[in-house]
Amino acid sequence: MPAGTGKTHLVAALAALADETDDRVLILTHTHAGVGAIRTRLKAFGVASRNVHVDTITGWAFDLVRSYPGIAGIVVPENPDWSSSSEYVAGAMKVVNAQALTDVHAASFEYFIVDEYQDCDLDQHEFVLAIVAAIPKTCVLGDRLQGIFDFSGQVLVDWDAQVFESFPRYPQAHTPRRWAGHNKALGQWLLDIRPALLANEPINLAAVDFPGFSWNLLDPRKLASSAFAKHPDGESVLVLGQWAADANQLASKLNGVYEVMEDIQGNFMVSFLTRLDAAEPANYAALLARFAKQCFSGLGGLDRAITDKLSRGATIGHLSRPGLASVQGALDAVMEAPTYESVTRAMRTIGAVRAIRLFKREAWNEVRKAIDTASSGDVTAVGALSNIRDALRRTGRHPSHRVVSRTLLVKGLEYDHVIIANAGLLTSSRNLYVALSRARKTLTVFSPDSLPRYTS
Repeated sequence: MPAGTGKTHLVAALAALADETDDRVLILTHTHAGVGAIRTRLKAFGVASRNVHVDTITGWAFDLVRSYPGIAGIVVPENPDWSSSSEYVAGAMKVVNAQALTDVHAASFEYFIVDEYQDCDLDQHEFVLAIVAAIPKTCVLGDRLQGIFDFSGQVLVDWDAQVFESFPRYPQAHTPRRWAGHNKALGQWLLDIRPALLANEPINLAAVDFPGFSWNLLDPRKLASSAFAKHPDGESVLVLGQWAADANQLASKLNGVYEVMEDIQGNFMVSFLTRLDAAEPANYAALLARFAKQCFSGLGGLDRAITDKLSRGATIGHLSRPGLASVQGALDAVMEAPTYESVTRAMRTIGAVRAIRLFKREAWNEVRKAIDTASSGDVTAVGALSNIRDALRRTGRHPSHRVVSRTLLVKGLEYDHVIIANAGLLTSSRNLYVALSRARKTLTVFSPDSLPRYTS
């Protein structure tokens, strides 16, 4: 099913039918954003939480391995390390193939739904089939034009050779539902260009002409103007980059009005906290200064002269850095009494400085919470962050109305207004389609020329 044609609505409607007869449903998808979208729709349908379990495929695999390590043949940590996802799936395959667990699945769920099936790799496909053996009332949904998880050597499932062989195709007409009452022309255009994108043919963006769509040559000033445009209260805006570095750079230039969406693994946060956990207390202030520079705009004054002094154990309050006296004082306080408690106090002080703008809000706040928890001495900061991120995958993110992100993290989400910062970096027709189809009302595209080229 193409993006915006009611796939999430259909998933929730199927669960609602099962709920009417008090039957339980297992729903798996690929991203935590997708999990959040499904949970939101289930609430709208009034589906009883006791009758549905929603998770990612790797999240369900992890829970099975953690619950049955003897059968899985591996012992996993309390919270998942998503870089080991393939190991979790391999272990979970052993679990679901055990007769006792086949019986557990069969007794626990009457129906099984898998969304975003285009992102299944071959091992995940086999894992799903093993669950189907226990829960034969199964429906899978997906869109081959949104399969963008084929990185790091992953081979995605082939629809014709593998999916349709296991799950009979159910053709239906597609209606652009996401855009009803918002921008029907945008929704219809996204349906109309699908054949060309599936054939890897370029789309002439300069030839697109309907209200709410704008194509522009790369222009940083015009991009900023588009990002700062006024919209009615409550409407959401997404600025899309391609890589994490792109998103950080864009958000920094937008002066904290937009915040960066972090990956669920929290790789950026884990990297900092790993160094902090391993550091001598005398190095806490220098580490915090460097981390703050990565999270705030307006901290150019924390230059090498500052960080070098902090690395040597010297204070910096006497140095003239206009607007940053409170930041310097907070870092000096850490230098003079280097503890996790002083680090979190300094982070609160820095966060309140009006001359700087926080654009990595999620990272800054969750790192502060992790260090605060670790100050008790019962857990490392990395361990505390792992607990926080694991809770996030179960409860979902708090929505933000101004976000900078990338296609891998927003697939399955929708926003009123979408700005693609450089379509020239979206080097596959599938990534381009995912980016284009996030918008509900307006879509603004910047690129080096009007014909995006695909190299993958």
